[in-house]
Amino acid sequence: MRNTPGPQLRIVLQSYESCVRIVICDNAGGVTIEPIEKIFELYSGEKGSSGMGLYMSRLIIREKFHGEIEAYNVDNGACFRIDLPRYAMV
Repeated sequence: MRNTPGPQLRIVLQSYESCVRIVICDNAGGVTIEPIEKIFELYSGEKGSSGMGLYMSRLIIREKFHGEIEAYNVDNGACFRIDLPRYAMV
């Protein structure tokens, strides 16, 4: 676990005609796995974790909601963007 001074979590909801977007960002130093897309693969977790949580999250978002999840690093942290099509919201 990282010792982040002044930890923050920012959650933004955006509504578009075709989808709803959820963006979750932190200031905990970012993701160190390269390429970053590998964090969604089973057993790619950092520091000995199984990596199952993000793998299952992507599976559920894609298979059950027909959406997409993406991870990317920002200045001093990581962001996750989840796009859910509007028809999945019914």
